[in-house]
Amino acid sequence: MPTPDWPDVCRQLEQQNPSIIRYELGAMERAVHHEGVSRPAPRVAIVAGTNGKGTICSFLNAFSVAAGWHVGLYTSPHLVSFRERVRLDGQPIDANEAAALAHELLVRHGAQAPRPPAGRPLSYFELGTLMALRAFASRPLDLAILEVGLGGRLDATNVVDADVAAFGSIALDHVDWLGADLRGIAGEKAAVARPGRHAIHHARLGGATLLAEALDTIGAVRTTVTEGLTPRDRNRAVAEAAFRTLCRDALPEERISAAIEEGGRRVLWPGRQQLLERAGARWWIDGAHNAESVDAARGWLRDALGGRRVPAIVGLSPGRAAPDVLGPIAELVSSWHVTASRTGRARPADDVAHELLPGGPPVHTHAAPGAAVSALADEPDVIVLGSLYLVGDVLAALGYDESNPPPILIGS
Repeated sequence: MPTPDWPDVCRQLEQQNPSIIRYELGAMERAVHHEGVSRPAPRVAIVAGTNGKGTICSFLNAFSVAAGWHVGLYTSPHLVSFRERVRLDGQPIDANEAAALAHELLVRHGAQAPRPPAGRPLSYFELGTLMALRAFASRPLDLAILEVGLGGRLDATNVVDADVAAFGSIALDHVDWLGADLRGIAGEKAAVARPGRHAIHHARLGGATLLAEALDTIGAVRTTVTEGLTPRDRNRAVAEAAFRTLCRDALPEERISAAIEEGGRRVLWPGRQQLLERAGARWWIDGAHNAESVDAARGWLRDALGGRRVPAIVGLSPGRAAPDVLGPIAELVSSWHVTASRTGRARPADDVAHELLPGGPPVHTHAAPGAAVSALADEPDVIVLGSLYLVGDVLAALGYDESNPPPILIGS
């Protein structure tokens, strides 16, 4: 029987308990052992944290590609196409390869498998992680980079013993799963590090002291970075230290430095402090959705817009409150355009609109993100903020799609 086309396989994949979080490692460990992919590349880096994971991954990927390495990058969530989650040398996995690989894994590990080797069907995120590990292990990579999905200790990515663990900030988030104790959260995230292996974090990112204590308890070889003024600069500094650690015995210093310089010029990370120009308009896009990330977005927008107020397309995921996420940027907004992501992981637009502070910017609601984009088509500047799922819908409305996912490297 021929392999179904990628759109059909992708729909099957998305039906594998997409909203169920399996925060335990037993089934994933058995699946990885069955597939023989516990070591997907000669070098493996894992990136954890509450905020900044994607930025660290994007810089580390860009430096490594600029050095001439073959790199596999696994991140989540995707914005427009699932294939964004599995990238090879900066490019999304080929649709035909993705279809064949996902179909094979669904037959063995999906909800319809008669006797899954893992003892139970794998979840959507577990299948995606396994798909990335299989794709990476099938080719001669120099480095695999894995972004943690939730927490760290029991996240599906933690089945791999990474050579280097890099960390963004530590803050309260996903408290239903990780608890409301910052020390406990730091411990959950630090658990992706291994005794005797390298762990890198920044002294001035949130939760640094608690993270350092947890890493020392594990026995990791800890490097503390201090460079950088903004959160983005600090996350870049963590990525630089991770890159230098990974290739210190493989590349000469001049090549390492050149790769950092070139990669820093080429790096993009869609949906995170992204300026996108389309049809004469400038779209200021950030998936910020918690207190720390919104604070960073506010600084970026305030500097970029020079105090001007502009319209904002906003939407929130369940569990996010408008005063917390949207209140801090109200001073930059001329009008709110509230909508809900089409993914289903979104609060109703009317509910969010009712939470916006009275006396603030005018509030408009839209049935879908695309409608909000159309309503603001003549505006020179538009902010998009509140949810990565919303950002994905807006990017789709601005012309990205399955055959044209957002790039992560300039010139790619």
